[in-house]
Amino acid sequence: MADKAENLIEFINNNICSSKRIIEKDVTNLTAPGENYWSDMLKINLTVINDETGSTEEINVCAKCVVQESEQTIFNIQMFKSEINFYREIIPTIQQFLNDHGLPEITFFPKLVCARLNLDGGAVPDKNAVLILENLKNQGYENLDRHKGFDLEAAKLVLNDLAVFHAVPLALKLKDPQTFKQKIEDNCTLLPPKPKDEPEREHHKASFPFALLTSILKQDIYCRTHIEEFEKFIKSQNEKFERGLSPFDYEYKGAFATLTHGDMWLNNTMQKLKDGKTVNNKFLDFQMCSIGNPAADLLFLLITSVDVPTLQNHFDYLLSFYHESFIKTLEAFKCDTKPFHYKNFLGVLKEAAMEKFFHINLMNVTVIFVKKGVKHEFHKNDELQASDVHPVGRSKLCFMFKEMIRRDWY
Repeated sequence: MADKAENLIEFINNNICSSKRIIEKDVTNLTAPGENYWSDMLKINLTVINDETGSTEEINVCAKCVVQESEQTIFNIQMFKSEINFYREIIPTIQQFLNDHGLPEITFFPKLVCARLNLDGGAVPDKNAVLILENLKNQGYENLDRHKGFDLEAAKLVLNDLAVFHAVPLALKLKDPQTFKQKIEDNCTLLPPKPKDEPEREHHKASFPFALLTSILKQDIYCRTHIEEFEKFIKSQNEKFERGLSPFDYEYKGAFATLTHGDMWLNNTMQKLKDGKTVNNKFLDFQMCSIGNPAADLLFLLITSVDVPTLQNHFDYLLSFYHESFIKTLEAFKCDTKPFHYKNFLGVLKEAAMEKFFHINLMNVTVIFVKKGVKHEFHKNDELQASDVHPVGRSKLCFMFKEMIRRDWY
């Protein structure tokens, strides 16, 4: 890490404190193994001095770096260009649109300090790509416990922000489709096409833990009585594999199509607490953003990141709460909201549930609800047993499956 740290400190010095001299520096890992998969996160604390005045200043930032030794490094490098474009192009466009309509700017985006794609200033990202962001922990923000999830009040706060995240770009699309295309859509989905050859399909098919999901569902009395429906669902998923698709491939072009996060779960948010209650929220990690179905983000967040009692007691309420915030945001821009009424929303929610069921539950059983402090090796998915999955993860799989049956979402 030493060489990487020195390189980053020089980059920070050249971009934000070139007129000052660094007198102290401290670089440490920001996240534990298993808490971040697509990047290395470093905490950088610098003390700088202005030699002319003798005054000192603390600079506290975090650096998001390419994972250097990983089978996903090439994929990871490409994602950096998407995220840098999000900070440099998409966020300013959204804020300007709000300003133009006399509305307050969004506060749930972290501030970008500086970024680069490589060392030579070119347009092609490489392993030296990095984002330097404000350190939210120094402002009192923290990641909540992924094994516990959001309670009702925290969920409402985050869902309100998510509705704004989706509805403001949608309003821009309705009001100014050309700017939406140039500034939002064209800066999304920058990843190269996925290969669709036979070995690729077979790899995904072999590594996806269908047997694990089935064994967990069979432990629940209600789910066990509907296991035939689940097996039909698996069959339909395998047919997708045969066509070269995966659980992650989902394209939506309907009326609700807007900017989506693509990986909206608890660890990609941070919250500020006061007296034990969540009072503020930040969204993180925008490398998977694309134009798609906002209900996919909504379901992903709810099922992966809201605690089970809240899901069981307030699921319908949270769906309507999100939708109300979504509509209120569109109304603030004087958009026609008829195409987005609740009946239509439930339709896109059903579509998202059908398309994202396996992605959501793959995330639950292989990332969120496995042992903390251990980075899961995805090529070993077929070795996982039900006992390896936290009880909350098993409960969430059963909850979503029951909702699929109860709501006729198959």
